[in-house]
Amino acid sequence: MSLQIALVFLGALALILIIVVSYINNRLSLGGRSVSIHRIIGLSKRLSVKGDTQTNLRHSYREPSLVPANQFRLEPIAIKKFQEGEKLTQTGTSTASNDIKSKLVLDKEFGKTPLKIDYWAKLTGTTTASYHDALSIFRHHEPQYECIPSIYGRSQLTKGWSNIEEGGSSDVFTDLVVSVQLAGDRGAITESELTRTNNLIYDLAERFDRKCQFNMTAEEAIIHAINLDRFCKNYDLLVITIISSIDNSQFSYDTIQQLAEECDMYMGNEGMFHFSTSDSVFNGFTLADRVEPGRLDTSRVDKSATSELVLFMSVPRVEDPVSVYDQMVDTALHMGAKLSGRLLDPDGDPISKNDLLNIREQVGYIQEIFRRVGIDAGSRDALRLF
Repeated sequence: MSLQIALVFLGALALILIIVVSYINNRLSLGGRSVSIHRIIGLSKRLSVKGDTQTNLRHSYREPSLVPANQFRLEPIAIKKFQEGEKLTQTGTSTASNDIKSKLVLDKEFGKTPLKIDYWAKLTGTTTASYHDALSIFRHHEPQYECIPSIYGRSQLTKGWSNIEEGGSSDVFTDLVVSVQLAGDRGAITESELTRTNNLIYDLAERFDRKCQFNMTAEEAIIHAINLDRFCKNYDLLVITIISSIDNSQFSYDTIQQLAEECDMYMGNEGMFHFSTSDSVFNGFTLADRVEPGRLDTSRVDKSATSELVLFMSVPRVEDPVSVYDQMVDTALHMGAKLSGRLLDPDGDPISKNDLLNIREQVGYIQEIFRRVGIDAGSRDALRLF
């Protein structure tokens, strides 16, 4: 009996050992899978962060086809290779390869609040101001200005507002407004220019016994002027696409004119072809001779062909820049195919389909920035600034 009991005991012990070993193996296996899953999750998170970073950086660098308007020249840009990783910029100075593409300003810089365009003061009172008296005070101050303000009056008769300089000698005004643009082609307004504007305002207020209501302080105006000037400099951009001959052959002006007309373009007074989505104001892009700046006039006797064409549009000066860009790309692709030419950016590098999509995305990004700051592209305010 003792032997049988011993065998039963050993069998039970062996069974227990088998169960324990099996349990431990299963736990280790599950633990291994758990570690593997955690690693996958961690990698996924890292990839997600990297992806978000890439998304945030998509607009960090401007495509070469987006060129500041003040750097644009129709003359051919000599693209000369220097040492490895260097090339000529549009101004002719060499720059390292990682600095070739200029940075775009991101959302954190613009778009949180609308930009202010004008500094103004409204002069109200019970007395009236005649056209002659108001204009004479304005003219007295005018020679002092580099940035000339505007003066408006509310007609006593019609109750409407108008520029006093465009009025008549019989006009009489109840309220007056003096305004000055905070930034423009000359840059941001200076403190001395604001002081001169205030001197005009105070002289008018004293002469007509009026109270002054300013839209901001002079100190605030300087800050807004600097922001507006920076915005204008960052976003006064052209989209430029070049159609270049592949084998140095010439594109005849007659053929170019035929293709331009097929694309609904018309010849302007300056000898360039234009496409516009509006009959009243120009809202489109331009086609010009890049080799001999500008003119594509088929009546010229000194020249009748070219090896390079340039299409360009101003992003801030057209309504719905993305749609205008799409039309310009369609035109470039059509003319390039018909002329057996290739599309290049201003650096002389080929433009791929992916490049065209990237440019379109950046144009849309800029269009959205304009909307956020309260200055729609192609609007009256945009045309004042750009």
